[in-house]
Amino acid sequence: MTNLTKFKENLVKNGYNKSGASIFYTELYQKCVTDKKGKKYFIDFQQKAFPKEYDEGCFFSLDCQFNTNISNKKITVDISSNQWFNTDEEKYQDSFFPELEEIEKFVENIWQFLGKNYYENF
Repeated sequence: MTNLTKFKENLVKNGYNKSGASIFYTELYQKCVTDKKGKKYFIDFQQKAFPKEYDEGCFFSLDCQFNTNISNKKITVDISSNQWFNTDEEKYQDSFFPELEEIEKFVENIWQFLGKNYYENF
């Protein structure tokens, strides 16, 4: 089993909903993070294919958007990161992606730092 397959299976196992392709990505995995007060934020992992002129493989884009207030004005903060996965894992053994739990903890820390503003209250 490849690292890419393991990563995708882990997303589904951890509550990410998979949807099909669009003009922007080949697959989308999305999770809404909530607590008893409401929806805190969404975490999106978009799988995108390498352009044909590069090595075979794909990359995942991690995208999150948070609501916060600065000087009593509501603004949004976008966070984005990319991770490359190559089909030739022997050649690209240094492909590294943090564990999903680490990523989710990092995103939660950002949400808390930005003031714990909810996307939607229940």
